[in-house]
Formats: sequence, C-alpha cells, structure tokens
Amino acid sequence: MLEEIMGKPNEDVMFTLEDISSFSDPVVLKRAIQVINEYKATNDEFSQCYYMQRIKVNGKYSWISNTKTIFDEFHYFSVGYLIETIDKLGIKIRDLLDEVHVDKNGWHNFELLGKREHQIPQKVGAGYSSVEIADQLHISKHTVRTHRRNLYNKLEAKSNADLVKFAQAFEMI
Repeated sequence: MLEEIMGKPNEDVMFTLEDISSFSDPVVLKRAIQVINEYKATNDEFSQCYYMQRIKVNGKYSWISNTKTIFDEFHYFSVGYLIETIDKLGIKIRDLLDEVHVDKNGWHNFELLGKREHQIPQKVGAGYSSVEIADQLHISKHTVRTHRRNLYNKLEAKSNADLVKFAQAFEMI
C-alpha cells in the first residue's frame, strides 16, 4: 500500500491519517499520535516533538525515527529516517525495539501493568530477591511471587533477565 501512494523521489507527499493507518503498526501509531497531541497541547511554538513509527514497506515492518516542528494547526516541518541507517547502533536499536515493543507487545503490556507491577521489575533489575523486595515494599513474599508470576504472563517473559530487559527498555531502571 505504501508503495502505491509514495510518489516519486524528491516529490512532496501528503498522507491522511487513514493512509498512515493502512501501513502503520496500530499500537505504535496510537502512541505516536498520543505523543504528538501531548506536544501540541504544550503550545510551545517552534519546539520539536520526537517519536517513533513502525511502517510496513515491501511487506516488512521498519522503524522510522521522526522529529516534528509544528508551527500552527496547518503548518509543520517533519523529518524521518529509517533507524537502521545509523549503522550498527541503529541496527541494535531496531532489534531492541522489535524485541520489546513488537514481539512482546511492549507498549500495550507496559500500559497494562499496575503500580506494584512497575516496582517489581525495578527491584529485580537492582538484584533484589523476592524476600528483599517484600521487605522493601512492605508486602508478603507470596504477594511478590504472585506479582512476578503475573508479570511473566503479561510480558510473556521466561526469566528474570526478560524482566530486566523490559525494565531497561521502559527506563524503569
């Protein structure tokens, strides 16, 4: 679909939200729209908004890094580039994004976590045992184990290392 509406190189192309929805990952697009709307609400003229998009090109999803400056309701300047074009670092960032945000539905799963479920990966990432976490959070070790079990299910995690990766990806630690 994207290929059909892209136009020629060096040609200005305008997309509607419907166009973008047809080739974007819906979870990532929802987050990008949220970031843009929050940025617009600040009313900070000429500042920049940064967000990621994941679009399908030639049948395969690619990550796009976007920077947008909104001048008013009808005028803006936007620059985007494929994340993997920043060489080895870009490829590592792409792989991390794919692993956490896509394969494990990271955005969606992150939003499903409760307050305690945010705290547990932080503590696990800091190297604390279930007993130590229970003491620090003033809950029973059984409650900590229940939270961990729920986290494994919600995040499709298979180990503490997966919990730590998730916590790092979402800047919880």
